[in-house]
Amino acid sequence: RDKLLQRFMGEKSGRDSIWEAHMAAEVRKTNVSMSVLLGEKAMSIADLQGLEIGQTIALHKSPDDALDIACGGVKLAQGQIGQRSGKVAVRLINDVSSDKKVKQ
Repeated sequence: RDKLLQRFMGEKSGRDSIWEAHMAAEVRKTNVSMSVLLGEKAMSIADLQGLEIGQTIALHKSPDDALDIACGGVKLAQGQIGQRSGKVAVRLINDVSSDKKVKQ
């Protein structure tokens, strides 16, 4: 701890704007894994064991319902499922951190 608190040769006192800008740029380049929760279903272990290939699990959600978008288990926003260029996509509809709604 004492070594970490010691100043090193050439260190500036106060804020280092060059270092802060570099760190901010590097953080923006960082890749993260996002997840979109389609739904949840409570079931007994017996029901889970009885599942077979091709069986349908009803999630009690409408295709128009908002889906939670999360990163590292933290809910960041909500989206709506759709399709783009023949692939499944999720369109952002609100930002949880600021309660902003996206125009539809």
